[in-house]
Amino acid sequence: MIWNLLLHSVMGYLGKDMFTFSTKGFIWLIAITMLVQGIDMFRFYKKQKNLVYKTIDEKARQDKLEHMKTNAHKYKIIQFYLMKVIFYGSVTLFVAYLFR
Repeated sequence: MIWNLLLHSVMGYLGKDMFTFSTKGFIWLIAITMLVQGIDMFRFYKKQKNLVYKTIDEKARQDKLEHMKTNAHKYKIIQFYLMKVIFYGSVTLFVAYLFR
């Protein structure tokens, strides 16, 4: 989380003229934030899957893998991703506003 805050703060500082309160500024903000957080979510999902594979009991492993395939789990991952995009996008926009 600290890495993401630092990354988006630096991004807001360096892109203070690009991340503005206009349509073009919001499109750039959303696109870049979605890209960065998409990479982070891939890392998060891979870590969760590795934790499942480290489970010793075969039955528990299969149950956890089946749970990861359910729609409820997919919706939670999507909701988590969107909340990260909104939060870190607002951090980027706020830092850009401060340094503008």
